[in-house]
Amino acid sequence: MPRKHFIIFPLISFLFWDYVAVHTISVTSKNATEALLRCPPAENFIRTHMAPDFETPRLVRRLDWFQDDSLVASYQQDVLADSSRQWWVADARYQLIRPFYTLRVSPVTPEDSGTYRCRLETDPLFSSPQSTSTQELAVMVRPVAPSSPEIKSFTNRSITLVWTHNAARAHRPILRFSVSVRTVSDNTRFVMAAPSNATTVIVDNLSPYTLYAFSVRAENSAGSSDFGPETTFRTLGEPPNRAPQIQKIRNITSECVEVTVTPPDEMNGELDKYLVLIQAVNETIPRKMTFDKPTSTPLTICALNPSTEYALAIEADNGFGTSPQATLVFHTEDSVPNWSPSTITTLPVVGKPEITVLWPAPPLNATEKVTKYHLYYKANNEDQWKIEHLNVNPNGVKSKMFKYRLVDLNPNTLYRIRVSASTVKGEGAQSADSLAQTDVGEPGIVTFKELNFDCKNGVKLSWNYEPSINSKKSPTFTVKVTNQTTSLQFNTTKQSLDIIDLSLYDEYLLRIMVLERSTIDNSTILIGKYSDSHRFLLKDKCSYQSSFCSPGEKCAKLTSSSANPRYISVLIVIFAIIIFAFICFVIVHFARGSMNFKHLLKKKEKCVYLEEISPLVYE
Repeated sequence: MPRKHFIIFPLISFLFWDYVAVHTISVTSKNATEALLRCPPAENFIRTHMAPDFETPRLVRRLDWFQDDSLVASYQQDVLADSSRQWWVADARYQLIRPFYTLRVSPVTPEDSGTYRCRLETDPLFSSPQSTSTQELAVMVRPVAPSSPEIKSFTNRSITLVWTHNAARAHRPILRFSVSVRTVSDNTRFVMAAPSNATTVIVDNLSPYTLYAFSVRAENSAGSSDFGPETTFRTLGEPPNRAPQIQKIRNITSECVEVTVTPPDEMNGELDKYLVLIQAVNETIPRKMTFDKPTSTPLTICALNPSTEYALAIEADNGFGTSPQATLVFHTEDSVPNWSPSTITTLPVVGKPEITVLWPAPPLNATEKVTKYHLYYKANNEDQWKIEHLNVNPNGVKSKMFKYRLVDLNPNTLYRIRVSASTVKGEGAQSADSLAQTDVGEPGIVTFKELNFDCKNGVKLSWNYEPSINSKKSPTFTVKVTNQTTSLQFNTTKQSLDIIDLSLYDEYLLRIMVLERSTIDNSTILIGKYSDSHRFLLKDKCSYQSSFCSPGEKCAKLTSSSANPRYISVLIVIFAIIIFAFICFVIVHFARGSMNFKHLLKKKEKCVYLEEISPLVYE
């Protein structure tokens, strides 16, 4: 079996011969190796007096080795007959090595530790026939584990540990201590050495707000101990260095939203709360909200204005500070207007059965985005409401008032009018009724009924007129009679008129216009359109011609030819001038001899050809 090496640490200097006193040497050996214990008195004596072969002369009479006063090995020169007694050992692990009587112990065990003493007896001729040397043998074993470390100081990323170690002599010297740092959450660990054999160490580069387990082991030349009992400790936290993540935002009502938030990846502590800042675009001071002990459920934010753009910022707080902000801009949904248009103004249109309706734009604090207005109206005696749906141009110019004209209404009728607003979510409440009376409208047109000529009483004229619906005032009729030189005008409230002192054989033109007074503005006269024009011509013997009478003894139909001699004459004159100009043109060309019909035809064909191809020419 090969022998193992050993380590010997002498504590005193080399001893010269002349051992009058007791001299001590300390020897340390590892467990399960061998220990060689020298006897300096014997070695010095032999080297001095028994050279050169260290065997002769035999001056050593006896040499004994003791362990704690127990004899473990002996050499006796006098016992020559029995070699087993001359070289005697108490155990097979002991051996005396010649020539210097070194005691070899192999393998050593912890029980071999103790005080070893060699006693030398020499020939009596020497002045000091007996000398003694003492050695301490320490068998080194692996050290025991140190105690659990204590926390001396700490920060969010470092911790200072101290510990104690009760080392026996067999454990010393301790070369160093090592500290195991284990992360409890994932059971990962690393080991770091303490400087020299100090019983304190600073562990840094730790993660904030993390639970660690610390244990210590000791190391000597015989080996390392197991790690001792653990001490668990959580480092301090620090503010998160990353912002939370806004995963989703959802409108649940027009005034509430749900925000799904996840904490930062590196929280550096436990999530304690969310700090929320929210501000509308037109606001100057944000609103602050706190959500304590948030869970995985979404954050619900209410008391918002419908159809409004908001800026949202969320910070995560772990009790040691807040994270950077996670920001988002969102828009709340529209809602059904919770208001109705107020101060409805209705203005009847003079002279027409129409009503202009005016109402103000939404109030300044209204955030709903109005897409339509609904205008309800009905006559006071009707049951069914009629509706006009009016779209609002979102890109139009913002106005303080809206205006719409209701047309095709019944004249002189009382109407009830309401207005409501709606968004994409629905229609709001209707306004209170507003009353308005329409005007009678433009007067109608009369129709001629009869025209008679009496030589004694003159021309007797009558007509028919249907007044406007619901008209309560009597109209006034204006009768206009004209010829080429004279214009007569008569006003009457009746539907008949006698006209005298008209000339014979002079054609007259007859028209009638209706005048009515406005029902909503008594100072305004409404003027209708003239009726169709009628012509008549008075003759002798009470006979006459008229454009609307039936042929009879006294009335003959008045034709358009006899009624327009002047126009016919003008046409004849114009036609004669054109014929005369053409004849003059032909005479001039014949006189010059330049009239060439073939040339004209060719020129005409060429022009036609150019006109046809000109559209295909590109410059």
